[in-house]
Amino acid sequence: MNNELNIELERLEKLITGLFEPDAFNKVSESLLADVMLATGADFAMLSTKTSQGEFLTTHYDPLNYLSRNPLIHYELERCYDTIISETLKEGGKIIINDSLHPVYGYLHAVLGAESLTCIPAVFADISYGYILLGRAAEVFTEPDFSDTGRHSALAGIFLRSLHGVQHHRYLENRLAQKQKLETIGKIAGGIAHDISNILSSIFGSVAILKRKAKDQEDILRLVTTIERGAVRAKDLTKNLLSYGKSGGKLKEIVHPEFLIEEISRMISDSFPPSVDLRISADEKPDLIHGNSTQLFQVLLNLCINAREAMSDKGILEVEAKNLTVNTVNAVRFPFLTEGNYVHFSVADTGKGISEQDLGKIFDPFFSTKGSEENSGLGLYVVYGIIKGHNGHIEVRSKPGHGTRFDIYIPSMVKMGKQAVPSAPIILIADDEEELCDLLGELLESHDYYVLKVKSGEEVLRIMRDEIKVDLLIIDFNMPGLNGLETVTQVRQLNYTIPIIFSTGSTGFSYKFPVENLNISSIIHKPYDFETMLATIKELL
Repeated sequence: MNNELNIELERLEKLITGLFEPDAFNKVSESLLADVMLATGADFAMLSTKTSQGEFLTTHYDPLNYLSRNPLIHYELERCYDTIISETLKEGGKIIINDSLHPVYGYLHAVLGAESLTCIPAVFADISYGYILLGRAAEVFTEPDFSDTGRHSALAGIFLRSLHGVQHHRYLENRLAQKQKLETIGKIAGGIAHDISNILSSIFGSVAILKRKAKDQEDILRLVTTIERGAVRAKDLTKNLLSYGKSGGKLKEIVHPEFLIEEISRMISDSFPPSVDLRISADEKPDLIHGNSTQLFQVLLNLCINAREAMSDKGILEVEAKNLTVNTVNAVRFPFLTEGNYVHFSVADTGKGISEQDLGKIFDPFFSTKGSEENSGLGLYVVYGIIKGHNGHIEVRSKPGHGTRFDIYIPSMVKMGKQAVPSAPIILIADDEEELCDLLGELLESHDYYVLKVKSGEEVLRIMRDEIKVDLLIIDFNMPGLNGLETVTQVRQLNYTIPIIFSTGSTGFSYKFPVENLNISSIIHKPYDFETMLATIKELL
């Protein structure tokens, strides 16, 4: 008895120490499967599991090469993994399968080329972490063949549970390292973009003044327009860097995920070649999202285009949207998500996959596996920024030759039985100079303000009359239709007492116009300094 116990302890010690070796799953599994084959007289044995991240792993011990005849074995086993686990648990132990017409397992006889199959669950602490599948090519398994397989089930359960723990720990380490790296990159990129944008705000402000002063001087106006075009190109180059990790449009609409999926489906059906087999799946009523539908559409479209290119315009593209609740039961599967309700989007392809070396860099700015002439390398960098700006999370799984899957988790509006309400201050910007308005909006959004942008006084009043919540108004004096003063006058007549910042290109503005009775909080002159604007806003709010 003591001798048998010592042997089992040695096996367990060997199993545990093997977890930390390279290719641990295959090496330890081979020894375990060889042992169970010897005990049962099987011709081949397979061990399958799914990691906490959903990755399917399987390996086999097949000294007589029975399994080499069918290259689709891995695919078939992955497809039926959940069903096998469910059936095994339902039976409360091993399953002896001698009937090739069995409704659940029958097709596996043909796939594996076996006369008889047996499935033994790998159980630890009443939880199944996978299974051992045994096969015979000619003879049939009988009950006595499994009189000593309880220890194999226990050893497999301990091994897979421990393997899951080690892999999960490594996964968390890698994800944390990547998260810290991306946050550092984002801070550096954002700081540079802020400095450039501050300079551009002065350029745009000055250009607007020059255009008004030179409106009758065609040669000067042409030069000013050239300057403006150059500044616009510079703004576009810094926009993606500035939006890294930010949502790019804080005050958004209620987003219906099913509408996004429908729109993506139409776009792909119209523009992708027929050789791309599109498979769409969505819950009938996914939870609502408080976000920017244009940006989320951009994310999904970007990932779909990448998938099409990875498949060389031929393969299966799966797009999915479903509700997900993270709680104490499944929290271990989603270590970077807090408990709550999410909408889970996924985009999966059957393309060439991504190497492990590149997986850790795909969200880096300017990184691309394509040539520089094909891609700027900002695509997934922007995707990451949009998702983080929606307080969401994005995961990627891929293996060379086995395709790629992106999983996106966006918090839904369902929280504690109620709808989530934005808590950041809402700023309304009214300015008909579109480039300057966009630039100011982007800068404020990067500092976690929700922003509404309009081009006229009439639009300001429409928002106020609709009782849309606004915490601060930044308004330009010179606008078509109602000017700034006329608009503010009517805003005050509506009994709004919100702080108001006047933006003007006239240095003598405060002396030319009676603003005392309008309770204007501050006057900032164009071209203005963004840091001054930001400090003023913080003081007023």
